Amino acid sequence: MSGKPEPSFFVLIAADADRNRLYLPSAFELVKYRLARKQWGLKDRTRYRRMMKPGDQALIYISGYREHAQHFVASATIASSCTYNTGGVVGSPVLQTAILSEFKIELKNAHFFSKPVCARDLLHKFKFIAPNRRKMWRIYFQGGAIRLKTVDFNLVKRLGQ
Repeated sequence: MSGKPEPSFFVLIAADADRNRLYLPSAFELVKYRLARKQWGLKDRTRYRRMMKPGDQALIYISGYREHAQHFVASATIASSCTYNTGGVVGSPVLQTAILSEFKIELKNAHFFSKPVCARDLLHKFKFIAPNRRKMWRIYFQGGAIRLKTVDFNLVKRLGQ
């Protein structure tokens, strides 16, 4: 036994700033900005934010309706526990959509998938979505972050390579 804790697996969710205002950045543009900064902003009510720790693994998912919507587009390693955000804007490069997230995590080893992975195509394989809830699958991708089973994480990561 190595004594090193097993990593947990999460999905960090990015949403379009406003689906009707196309001059605002898409969720995919927000993801590129956040991963380039190696930081991900989290709100006070983001589920699982207190559980995230260095070494945990994350998939990046885009909700909404624009570019790469309903797809996993990247993966990253969580490099820090969730801390108060004292450094200003984390979430967006555009002032109109800048959200001062109360918390943030640092990321490392961010990697965009060669081909985005469609969540809808995997509904019948995901273990974290109850079979009788598949018609309402989008509710599972709300709240800023979700926790995944290892098998689900590995499935998406393998398909994104």
